[in-house]
Amino acid sequence: MEYDDDIDPFEARLTFVEMLSKVTANIQTTQRPVTFAMRHVSLYEDLYQCILERMDALSVASRLNLLGVIDALCTVSLGRQFKDYANLVERDLVAIFEKVIPEGTEGDVNMAEARKIFESWKRRGLFRHSANMSKVESEFSKRRQGTEPIAGETTMRNTDILRRMDEDRERHKRTKEEIWLCIDESEEAEFESAWENTSDLNPEDARVIQEENRNYIPKYPWREDFTQYLPAV
Repeated sequence: MEYDDDIDPFEARLTFVEMLSKVTANIQTTQRPVTFAMRHVSLYEDLYQCILERMDALSVASRLNLLGVIDALCTVSLGRQFKDYANLVERDLVAIFEKVIPEGTEGDVNMAEARKIFESWKRRGLFRHSANMSKVESEFSKRRQGTEPIAGETTMRNTDILRRMDEDRERHKRTKEEIWLCIDESEEAEFESAWENTSDLNPEDARVIQEENRNYIPKYPWREDFTQYLPAV
């Protein structure tokens, strides 16, 4: 990935905040701000601060989406050997926990999904020796573990509840399928990734494809295209 530092810091903040305002549980909306943050790493402190400020401006239920951005940003930046984002997150782990899971029924709604993210950090060895990570784990053990508030305690509207159910399903799907972010490095990044992860064509598959092609267009010289995969006659 090529880093682009030729951008006005104020303009970068405005653009980044706009991206954060559109973040949902959907993976595509998470990719955009993460990609932007990785392209402008010289502004990492400002961009990271934007995430925390935006989190304060959101409802408690919506803050979980920005925790997903933080999770993705740590994953991608550490994979690129850029540790500064993760260092800031490690410093603020307790504060992030308190923003996403504040005391009260609103925080309880976020408990189960937030715990999955923190446990994934532990499983992957992120912040392994961090005292703040230990503090967060201790707080989790003290707090109620239910995924739903007690009836009558929540002030969420029906539309908010339905949206939250959809977002939780999206997060569950991403966790179950172990979806990893693919940050665009070029216009052909998706193709290149698929090409690298696709196994070679074996002779038996080549023979079946050749037969199917021959039935579809009999006069086309199909054998020439598959000679390298077919056994010598």
